[in-house]
Amino acid sequence: MKNSYPRLCGGTFFVLLLRAKRTKAKKDIRKYSANGITNPEFLKGLITIFDSSYYEPSGSSLETNTSRYKKCEISKADCLPFDDNALITAFDRQIKEDYYTLLVRMKELLDYFLTIDKAPKIDELVYGILNLIINDYSINQDDIFYALPNGTGIIKKDLISTLDINLYSLILGVWHFILTSRKDNKIGASTIKSWHEEPLEKGEAHIFTSSIGSTYHLDIKISTLIEQNESVEREISDEVNKDFFEEPEIEILDSVDTNETSQHQENKQPTINNQFIFNQSGSGVNIGQVTNVIIKNGKVVDAE
Repeated sequence: MKNSYPRLCGGTFFVLLLRAKRTKAKKDIRKYSANGITNPEFLKGLITIFDSSYYEPSGSSLETNTSRYKKCEISKADCLPFDDNALITAFDRQIKEDYYTLLVRMKELLDYFLTIDKAPKIDELVYGILNLIINDYSINQDDIFYALPNGTGIIKKDLISTLDINLYSLILGVWHFILTSRKDNKIGASTIKSWHEEPLEKGEAHIFTSSIGSTYHLDIKISTLIEQNESVEREISDEVNKDFFEEPEIEILDSVDTNETSQHQENKQPTINNQFIFNQSGSGVNIGQVTNVIIKNGKVVDAE
């Protein structure tokens, strides 16, 4: 029974996603890539979901390795960090502690790469993913997918029975499951082969012939909206209000007798040491040196 049923892994999941990929980017969005809607750029975007600072290493061949990953020939590469345990562990923690942030990031990614506005393509994608989960008997009925909009985990048995599916949560939850529980991508090689026919001419793309996304056993409602996280919005608002309305501390100084201060300043006269006084006569300038000059009210009153 080892090879008699389809397997969920990174490659099979990616192939289903590509079935709903745009052929070109919308004119008003250029966020993810200047190279357009390509398979390598899409896979790179999926990597940024768990590694937001990802960049393609110099000298790597992302295009070649993307093709091999899609065919389930490899599980990782220098430009595909799917074996980085530190990143995966941090991603798993964020899924459980800060799901909303990741959900928004996934929505932005899918809105860019997928034909969200074409309901039949989205239906085919969701049906295909759910049918793959149903038919992959290596996934236990109590295995957990974080595929609900509120970030709550749901076991396989309940996921495949629910009537309300959020596209972004489903993709995020399945991607998390693959990264944490399906690290061996090669298990999907036979599934990929069964989904495609050989091309008529050598060098052409294989033809996808599977009907895995054609129908589903339930009449489900697929949502492509996410609600605002009110608790997060409230927390941000509280911080703003706190900063805005917090009264500054005012230091109260002792009272000062202005008359006393004025008299004190008048009595305290400045003394300028080692200055020169210039006395000019009719035929020239005579210079005399003094050591102390006393000035009162802006006038010299004494000099030594």
